[in-house]
Amino acid sequence: MKMIGERIKQRRIDLGLSQDELAEKLQYKSRSSITKIEKGEAGIPANMIQEFASVLQTSPSYLFGWVNDPSKDWRNLSKNASNDRKRSMHYLFEAGLSTQQAESLMKFIKLSKRDQEAIMQLVSSLFDNKD
Repeated sequence: MKMIGERIKQRRIDLGLSQDELAEKLQYKSRSSITKIEKGEAGIPANMIQEFASVLQTSPSYLFGWVNDPSKDWRNLSKNASNDRKRSMHYLFEAGLSTQQAESLMKFIKLSKRDQEAIMQLVSSLFDNKD
């Protein structure tokens, strides 16, 4: 959650908005909610992610750390990224992943193939042990 909070804070500052102004635009009752989100102490409800991105003139892809340029969206990644991967990310986002789940998924994707396979084996063994 911390990375998303940091990106929200940076975009807010880049746009010259105060926490009070951002809270008002997002229809929060006070800036304390924005403060908690920026500090990583609270997450963003899934139904508010697009609203945050819109008010901050960026994309959910930037807020989640999928792209580093606030004007870019994951759907516009280089042609080296597979269409299946981009499509999958779109569906996962629209399925309402929590902030923590999305960040965990992004960390997983950035791992080497070998490390991803090791994690998948571990996850499989956890489920196998529950039967």
